[in-house]
Amino acid sequence: MNINAMSFLLGKTIARDLGEERSTQLGLIAGMMPGFQGVMITALIAQRETPAPPPPPTDPKLAAAQLEALKKAIEALTPVGPTTGGPTAR
Repeated sequence: MNINAMSFLLGKTIARDLGEERSTQLGLIAGMMPGFQGVMITALIAQRETPAPPPPPTDPKLAAAQLEALKKAIEALTPVGPTTGGPTAR
């Protein structure tokens, strides 16, 4: 199996610049194909793959307020005293 090192490096660099996480695998695709076709296919694959959006920034005060609201909601759903009656009571 022959691999063209220049095509591999060029394909890997193009994929990395386009934000693709699998740049090494795409570089291997480019290196195994003859001529410039592998580099073009690598660029097309990397362009089609859209990177995941970054998570929204988290404000510590907002997170603490949400945690308190969740605790209050859980406490409101939890029964306070012993339950009497019902189908399983004896």
